[in-house]
Amino acid sequence: MPGHIGTSIPLNSRKIQGGNLSDEIDARQMAQARARIASMGRDVSSLSDDDIRKIVAERERRFREEAPTSAAEAATIILDGVKADKWRILVGKDAHQIDERVRRSPEQAYDLDFFESFAREAG
Repeated sequence: MPGHIGTSIPLNSRKIQGGNLSDEIDARQMAQARARIASMGRDVSSLSDDDIRKIVAERERRFREEAPTSAAEAATIILDGVKADKWRILVGKDAHQIDERVRRSPEQAYDLDFFESFAREAG
């Protein structure tokens, strides 16, 4: 059960879901990125395509490089857990936090308030 692990999942997901294996963002992906950024309350009307590309690239970089747990750390935790014959392996402090919260109040685990309070607590 991993938390936020520093990988290239956002970049690879964008490529696979968009059907465009290039690092470049095509017109459909550009429209999706604009819509996603706008949904977060940002005015995208004055942003150029290059601005959008930079925002997307920065978010992908931050996901990978600023994660609380690196891919190497996650691999070590997982392999150590497998070697110790653990049936359940939590990867990262955030995974432990959400596991604890879900066990405390499983009925609310899928409510928006639950997620927002977790986001505030976990940072």
